[in-house]
Parts: sequence; structure tokens; C-alpha cells
Amino acid sequence: MGATVVPVLASPYRGLPPAAIPRATSAIRIFQQLGGAFGGAVLAVVLQRQLAGQADAAGRAAAFGATFWWVLGFTLLAVLPALLLPATRAPRPGAGPA
Repeated sequence: MGATVVPVLASPYRGLPPAAIPRATSAIRIFQQLGGAFGGAVLAVVLQRQLAGQADAAGRAAAFGATFWWVLGFTLLAVLPALLLPATRAPRPGAGPA
């Protein structure tokens, strides 16, 4: 996780002029907060519905297992737009033509 968090959090700032970075930081943080709260709430509802009527340990384990598949599905849905991001690198300051 540690090797991926920093590049993922830094990538939205690539190509932005320095004056736009404060607004971008605020917008990204708002979307992170809303996305985390909304995703957690949706998964809590899914788990609650799966747990309804489950009295034994095997039923509860199956409910958590089913909720895991929802998490995996949401993760795959998030990966799809990430694959469409441009793969070009921004030129480094002071770097001449190759």
C-alpha cells in the first residue's frame, strides 16, 4: 500500500499550474471524504441486509463473504476508469528534447 499511495495521491497535480494546486487539493479532499463516507454506508447496508435472519455462525460468515464480493465489484468498477487515464509523463523542468 505504501508504494502506491503517494503516486496515486500526487498524480492529479501533474500538469497543473502552481496557482491551481490549492483548489485542486480542496476538491480532491472533498471527493475523498464523500466517497469514503458513501462507500462505507453502502457496504454497511449490504452487510446488514446479508446478516438479516442469520442466526448461526456459518450464516454470518456467508454474509461477510457476500459483502466481500460487493467490495471486490466496487474495486473493479473503480479500476476501469483508472485504466483510461493517460499514460504520458509530464516533461521534467529543464529537460531538453530526447
